Amino acid sequence: MKRSFAAATALAASAVCLPLASWAGTDATSHEGASAIRILLKPVNGYHESGVARLTPTRDGFTVKLTVGRGPATTGGHTHIHDLSCARYARIAPHPHAPTGPQLDRQLATVTVYLTDIYNGKSSTDVTEPLAKFLRGGYSINVHIPNDPYTAVMCGDLPRRAVGSSAARATASASPAPALVRAAFNRKLKKTILVDAKGITLYAFAQERAGKPTCNDDSLYHCSRLWPPLVTSGQPRAGKGVNAKLLGVARRQDGRLQVTYDHLPLYEFANATRKRPGDVSGQNYLGLWWVVSPSGKKIT
Repeated sequence: MKRSFAAATALAASAVCLPLASWAGTDATSHEGASAIRILLKPVNGYHESGVARLTPTRDGFTVKLTVGRGPATTGGHTHIHDLSCARYARIAPHPHAPTGPQLDRQLATVTVYLTDIYNGKSSTDVTEPLAKFLRGGYSINVHIPNDPYTAVMCGDLPRRAVGSSAARATASASPAPALVRAAFNRKLKKTILVDAKGITLYAFAQERAGKPTCNDDSLYHCSRLWPPLVTSGQPRAGKGVNAKLLGVARRQDGRLQVTYDHLPLYEFANATRKRPGDVSGQNYLGLWWVVSPSGKKIT
């Protein structure tokens, strides 16, 4: 990965990875229904805002839906999953001191999934990894203040679940369907671009060549946490406006198959302000990420 992207990724990640000053009380309460897990997000750092996270298994992984009360994070709040519990993450750096150097690297390394930012008190993110992976204990969901890289307002621990429990079993047994890529006219860009089956914008990384994905979850930059790849279980399907002959796959470093279009590996932007059809906030991101046209060209 080139230095320009390294600095860019670290800067972007620092805007959403925030230390918790304290975590009082026991683990967040969680309830498992027929197929969903409900997690209470408790206030931290002296804030009074709280919320609820609902994790529901899907065919491709699971969906995380957040609802938060009125407060600092109601609109623009950053959210993500850490591979540390709330209590352990709180000890990484003392609040309110800003982390630097190795301390900051430790914080960035704990971000496992970047979730969609809060908008009007709600957020919804589709995660293309098995839910069972996050039910082994030691994971948490954090919500942070917009544009403040050091202040969190709430946190909740993901519960430990046996692989045989209904939620874990449902996601562990589900096999991802072949991905679908289609074309859609984007009103903001006034151009037709590639999107996934749900209408989420797809991007190409300018530093990748010859269909080889280089944006991985490496130990230093964690690129694929901010730019999750569009993965598939087999040959991707061509939707409306897409040339099926340009669709292909590339084997990623972690073994998964990533969708390519005219040899360009395709990604989504995990830090979109509103991850919904029409959002193109990743376009021209630091001059390295671009939407793709149905002809297979990066739109710059």
